[in-house]
Amino acid sequence: MPQEIVEYSERLGYSRLFRNFIYHPEKTAAFFGQDSIAKSVISIGKRYSRREAAVEILTRQNKSWNAPEPVLESINKLNSENAVAVVAGQQACLFGGPYLVILKALAAIKIAHQWEKNLSLPVVPIFWIAADDHDYKEISSVDTFDQSGELSRLTIDHDPDKRYPPIGSLSYDQSIEREVRRLESLLPDNDYRSDVLKPIERIYRPGKKIVDCFAEYMLSLVGHLGIVCFNPYDEQFKACTAPLMQDIVSRHSDLKKALSATESELIDAHYHVQVQKPSSSAHMFYHAPERIALHKDGEQFRAGESSFSGDELIQAIKSSPLDFSSDALTRPLIQSYFFPTIAVVGGPAEVAYYAQIGRLFDLFDLPRPQMIHRASLTVIEKRYERLLDKYNINFEDLAVDPESIISQILKESYPVDADNYLADLSVRTNDDLRKLKGMFTEPDRARNDMIDRAGEKLDFQLKELGKKMFAAHKRKNRTDRDKIHRARNNLFPDRSMAERSIAPAYLISRYGRPIIDYIYENITFDETGHRLLMLSE
Repeated sequence: MPQEIVEYSERLGYSRLFRNFIYHPEKTAAFFGQDSIAKSVISIGKRYSRREAAVEILTRQNKSWNAPEPVLESINKLNSENAVAVVAGQQACLFGGPYLVILKALAAIKIAHQWEKNLSLPVVPIFWIAADDHDYKEISSVDTFDQSGELSRLTIDHDPDKRYPPIGSLSYDQSIEREVRRLESLLPDNDYRSDVLKPIERIYRPGKKIVDCFAEYMLSLVGHLGIVCFNPYDEQFKACTAPLMQDIVSRHSDLKKALSATESELIDAHYHVQVQKPSSSAHMFYHAPERIALHKDGEQFRAGESSFSGDELIQAIKSSPLDFSSDALTRPLIQSYFFPTIAVVGGPAEVAYYAQIGRLFDLFDLPRPQMIHRASLTVIEKRYERLLDKYNINFEDLAVDPESIISQILKESYPVDADNYLADLSVRTNDDLRKLKGMFTEPDRARNDMIDRAGEKLDFQLKELGKKMFAAHKRKNRTDRDKIHRARNNLFPDRSMAERSIAPAYLISRYGRPIIDYIYENITFDETGHRLLMLSE
C-alpha cells in the first residue's frame, strides 16, 4: 500500500483552522492559549475541589453499567489530590455510534497512560456522554455493511420534526428490538457473530435508558483499558455544577463580549466560526420538558412560553438544576469545573469550537485544558488493501474522484497501439487530403473549403471512434470498475470517511473483539494525518 498516513487536506474536507492547528500551531496558538502540561497540572491542582463528589458519582454510575475492575481502579485514582483527567465525549449513539467514537475513547486512554508515565501522577481517561443533548435524529442511526458488502442503515423509530427532551431522560421503545434483529441478519455467518450479538442483545432492550445502553456497551468494548464513562444528566452532578450555571446567567454580558471578541479575531484571521449563535443566546437550555434554548430578551430570559427575570432564573437553576443544561460553547466550562481536566480529545469540529471559547475559561477562572486532536483512522480490510496496492490508488483521489482513477487504470490497460494507430491514421488522412488539393493547378476556394471540411469531419469521426472503442473497453473491464467502486463505497460510505458512519460492530463481526486492541496499539495521539490501518498483518 503506497500510503499509511494521509495529510489532513482541504480536498478531504478539513478546514483551514484545523490544518493550521495541526501543521502550523503557532498560527492558532492565540486561540488556545495553552500552557505547558506541567503548568496546567499545577494550575488544576490549586483550583480543583470537587474530587469527593466526582468519585462518588462516577462510582455509582459506572457500577450500574457493570463496569470492569480497571474502570473502578481509574475512578479511585481521582481521590489523589494531584490526579487529573483527559476527557473525550460524544452523544449516546445507537450501538455505540460510528467507530470514530471508539477512536476518541482509545485516544483519551492512550494519552492518559502516556502522561501518567511522563508526569508521575494519576491521569484518568473520562468519556463524557452528551446526555443533555436533544438531537434524537443524530443518535438514532448508524451504518454497517451487509454480507454482500452493501451499505445498510440501522435506525430506531423517531419523529424528525419533533423537539425532544434531553436524551438522558429517554428510553428505547420496541423499535430497538427490531434493529437488533436487523443487525443480526446483516452479520456474516462466522465465528465472530457471538462477539457482536451477545453484548448487544444483553444491553439494548426496550425500556432501558438510551444513555445507560450506550455507556454499558462502550464499557463492554473498551472498559478493560480503564476508561470511565460519565452521564451529566444526573441530579447530583447538576446540583454540584449549579453555581457555575448561575454565574453564566449573571455574567451574560461579559460572556457575550468575550465570545464576540474571539469571533472577530477568527474572522480577521480568515478562519470560520464553528458555532453560530444569535446575540440573544443565553448559552443554556431549559427543559420544559423538551429542550429549548434560552434567550435574553431585554431584562428577561425566555425559552418558548417560559420567561424568567435574571434573579428568577438563578433561583430556578438552584432549586431545579436538572431542568437546565449548557450549550456547546459553555459545556466545556462545566466539564472543567467538575473534573480536573488537563486535556480534551476531539475532532476537527471540537478543535474549532474550542478555538471560540478560550476567553471563557479565563472569564470564569477555570484552567484551559490542552486541546488534543483525536486519532483519525480508516480501517483498510485485506481485500481493499490488495486492490489499492495493485493499482497504486491514492486514498485522497479515491475519495474525491473515483471515475478519474478508473479511467486512468483502464487507459493503462488499453492497447497503446490502438491509440497510436488512430493518431497515425488521422495524420495520413490529412496528408492525403493535402495531396488531393495539390492535384489541381488552378485555384478554387470552394473546392479547397470542401476538402478541408471533409478532413475536419474525418478527424471528428476518428476521435469519436477512439472514444467508442475506449468505452467498449471500459464495459468489457466492468469487473475491475466494480471492484474499485466497492472499495470506494467501503472506505467512503455515503461519500464520507468510514469512521464517521460505520459501527464498530461491523469491524468486530469480521475480525473479532481483538480488532479493538489492534486499533489501540496502532494509534498515536500526536499523529499529523489520517492513518490508513492495514489489516493484512
